[in-house]
Amino acid sequence: MSKMKNNITKFLDELSRNNNVPWMHQNKKWYLEVKAEFQNIVQLMIDKLIVVDPSIIDVNAKDTLFRINRNQRFSKDKTPYNTNFRSYISHDDSRDVTVGYYFFLSANRIYIEGGYYNHYYKEATKRIRDYITVNNEEFLDIINDPNFLSLFNLKGAKLVNVPKGYIKDEDFSEYLKYKCWYIETGIDVAKLNNIKLFVDEIVDKYTLMIPFNNFLKTALEGFRFG
Repeated sequence: MSKMKNNITKFLDELSRNNNVPWMHQNKKWYLEVKAEFQNIVQLMIDKLIVVDPSIIDVNAKDTLFRINRNQRFSKDKTPYNTNFRSYISHDDSRDVTVGYYFFLSANRIYIEGGYYNHYYKEATKRIRDYITVNNEEFLDIINDPNFLSLFNLKGAKLVNVPKGYIKDEDFSEYLKYKCWYIETGIDVAKLNNIKLFVDEIVDKYTLMIPFNNFLKTALEGFRFG
């Protein structure tokens, strides 16, 4: 199992030092090998996670992976490849606009996230704010749970002030400033030495995200993006 860890992280480290097309072409076989290993890890996660979140029962790991090629059109960084592997597990394949589970792995950093990430859909943001306002006790119970607080940081694009039309001086008012809501926690890269324990830890942490994710899913129920 340690070989898998060394292979993935070694490849990503080498790629970060040789981020160019000729190097990737010369090492295509290696890339396909470590991509398959990463995909296998994700599939192991999905297979365990569906026990507690059956909404993802039809999700295949292959469909959750991000491309390694970078979008250079609007970036000053013209290196051709991302130096990480990423996955987004969701009941819907529109990964940029749905609630789900994110997995990021690079040579020296691993973290996972859950929640809703896209702040460009104003109607979706409004729905979540409205739902928090009406169901504020449930929301506060979720994010103030001791296990939640010990693991996760709440993140997301946010306003300076509570938006007009919303209550400004309640315990939940601070969370109405957000335009998207997601949580994050890190994983020690060294834990890749034991894939079974590594997957178990991530699934345990994803499981603790479920009440948060379900709250957001309910808030967006019936909403159609696009």
